[in-house]
Parts: sequence; C-alpha cells; structure tokens
Amino acid sequence: MNIIEITNEKIRLLDTASKVPQVSILFGNILIKTATGISLISMDWDGAENIAIRGRASTREELIAFVRLLEVDPIFTKVTSPISNLISNGDIDFSISLKIKQSNE
Repeated sequence: MNIIEITNEKIRLLDTASKVPQVSILFGNILIKTATGISLISMDWDGAENIAIRGRASTREELIAFVRLLEVDPIFTKVTSPISNLISNGDIDFSISLKIKQSNE
C-alpha cells in the first residue's frame, strides 16, 4: 500500500467509528435487558454495524420478552432471531443478530 491508500483506509475507519455509538454503550444496552432466565454467552461486534449475541434462555417466553426489548431499542434498526430459537420450550440455546443504527440514519 502506498501512503495515499493507507491514509484513505484510516479515514474510512474513522468515518465508520464516528457513525457508530460506543461499543460500551451498545453492550450496556443489551446487558440491561437481560432478565432472570437469560444468560449471555457471547456478544461479538464486527467493528461496523452488526452485533451477534449467543446465549441461553430458561424459557421460550423469557427469550421472546428479551427479543422484544431489543426490538424497541432505538439504537438497533434490525433484530433477527431465527425461528430455530423457538423450537424448544426451555433451556434454549439462542442466537440473535442486531444491526446498529448509524448516526446518519
């Protein structure tokens, strides 16, 4: 890479970072919503606009309530919970994908 390409890459990264809320705020919003019966195993952020959550729910109802809380959070523009999350009645290993609202949306 030449100096111009390196500089452009740094500018692109800074531009992306300025459009995304701080990761601590994002993860804090998720953690606040975890009620009794919801255990988070991992939260992975791609550095841009996507967060993947894996966890375990004691009951289907607790998982549905957790997903609904995420859906009404204005920080997220899209919450995806696969139907496979709802197959079991209890002790549910789940995955949820979140899309973060960019500051220009």
